[in-house]
Amino acid sequence: MHIARAIALDPTDPLVVSVSLSDAIVEGRMEDAVDLQRRMVATDPLSASERGNLGVLLMMTGSLDEAQVELERVLELSPAGAFNRHNIAYVLLLQRRTDEALKVIRQLPAGHDRDVFLALAHFVRGDVVEGDAMLARLLAPGEAPGLDSAAAVEIAEVYAAKNDPEQAFKWLDSARRRLGRGGVPVPGKELRRNLHTAPFLKALHADPRWKELLAAIGTQ
Repeated sequence: MHIARAIALDPTDPLVVSVSLSDAIVEGRMEDAVDLQRRMVATDPLSASERGNLGVLLMMTGSLDEAQVELERVLELSPAGAFNRHNIAYVLLLQRRTDEALKVIRQLPAGHDRDVFLALAHFVRGDVVEGDAMLARLLAPGEAPGLDSAAAVEIAEVYAAKNDPEQAFKWLDSARRRLGRGGVPVPGKELRRNLHTAPFLKALHADPRWKELLAAIGTQ
């Protein structure tokens, strides 16, 4: 009720826009989310985080060239921002510029995230043997059981890049079941936001199981 009243009073207020933006992403209205994020950037054009968010949303709507421009701008504004390199790697992989993507990926710190991107890169360019080797490393005994919900989504992305929707949905269901592990409740809307901003999961959106998964997660 209070949010609806705030929107009615001043829909252009930055805080109100941020709430509307969050709702648009959770509900999968990515074109609306892009429009709202553009407003946020216009309000604070030197904010690396706002431009980074715009780059991600543009990537999800297929505007890859514009997404890359925004993400490169973020790198100028915040050269030390390692997470932005993840997004640049995503854009390059979606453009199938795997050699350039690998140069970015190899700058990431060793660990789970780097291995995820290496697996994605191998599958994108058809190196199934190398991709499967990275998957085996990601799922090595002693690692997979401890993965949180966000990491399970990343593994689902790798399987989607491999064109293995069965395993991808298996891991997405695992992500749903892992919500709140570790004693800290994770709202369903946070998982939905992660799903709607995971580029390689777009290939699964037309599958009936996608809507069933979102319904099972809820928005609370």
